[in-house]
Amino acid sequence: MGQAAARSAPDFIEEVQIQIAGMLREDGSVLGEAGRRLCCAAGAKRLRPRLVEIFGHALHVPRDALLDLATTAELIHAASLLHDDVIDAADERRGVPTANASWGNLVAVLAGDLVLSTSLLRLERHPVPVRREALETVQAMTRAAALEAEARGRADLDLARWREIAEGKTGMLFRWCGRGPALLAGDAAAAACFGDYGLQLGVAFQIADDLADLVADGTGKPRFADLRTRNVSLPILLGAREDPELAREVAALWANGRPPEPDISRVGGLLLSTAAPADCAERLSRELDDALSALGPYACLPELATLLHHTEQLRQRSQIGENT
Repeated sequence: MGQAAARSAPDFIEEVQIQIAGMLREDGSVLGEAGRRLCCAAGAKRLRPRLVEIFGHALHVPRDALLDLATTAELIHAASLLHDDVIDAADERRGVPTANASWGNLVAVLAGDLVLSTSLLRLERHPVPVRREALETVQAMTRAAALEAEARGRADLDLARWREIAEGKTGMLFRWCGRGPALLAGDAAAAACFGDYGLQLGVAFQIADDLADLVADGTGKPRFADLRTRNVSLPILLGAREDPELAREVAALWANGRPPEPDISRVGGLLLSTAAPADCAERLSRELDDALSALGPYACLPELATLLHHTEQLRQRSQIGENT
């Protein structure tokens, strides 16, 4: 009977989704609907909950505790997306209209606040270090979002500042997904290794996302969105440094409040003709190598085999930089 129950038990990620749906239950409010639309929509990668599961399993952390951390991580991420869509004036996310497109910026921002506060309440029963680092992660993500907004339209942005933004915006939450389970397990050495891995993986993930913006990848995401929204992606920064003419073209494009689509496509084509995509692919691969090195002695744990597989899958995404 125990084996039958185990066979019928939901997958960890499926259970995270069930937990999210329960926490954001339908209450008839527009804020609730705005949060549920994003958090419960199909197409989410759920990479952050998966990292929590893998690291926690390696350290034998109880499943219910891991579900709390994984659910919190996914909701923190969702809250940041609700806010990002307002900043970017995005119309679509995960194949559905964004909250700001449907109900306006006020509802979208408040929905993000609601999802964020709901996520942090999930950690109420856990040790102070886990809760404190979750708050520090949200703080770092907020600061990075502000830096990104300040940098918008600056193709001459220093690469060190780009990395600071990438670490805060993406890397810090990945870092917490590694450190959180280790903190629950009381393993300080694992917390350091898993956290460093997560931070490096987050930067690599951001590079992969920047590269994906340059190709039509079948996801429905509009190509050259970063050029359209004046977002300083790594390929744009590297391309502008390599080619002064491209830098002038990007500056002229961004000087236009609403650049025509043909101009966006033309400048995007110029960017693709530079060495920037391939350079990004090489940088992504190096970040992944550094991430794997950060695991140290824990890299040989059999429970981390799935983690290594996910890392190599992300490396494969860098091939778009070589094939564009």
